[in-house]
Amino acid sequence: MRPIHLFIIILVVAFGTIAWVFLSPPSPPKATRPAQQGDFLDSTRDYDTTGGRQMKPRWGE
Repeated sequence: MRPIHLFIIILVVAFGTIAWVFLSPPSPPKATRPAQQGDFLDSTRDYDTTGGRQMKPRWGE
């Protein structure tokens, strides 16, 4: 491949990347985005958590 062809390919990729970054639609404001972590990790407490065995450390003390 001749050096001029490689240079043209690099220019086309660079201009395409710049156009993609600047012409892509902006992301929505953070307040309108759905929660990504809080709602997913929070679980409902519909089960009984009273009683049971006392937790012990894995190592002996």
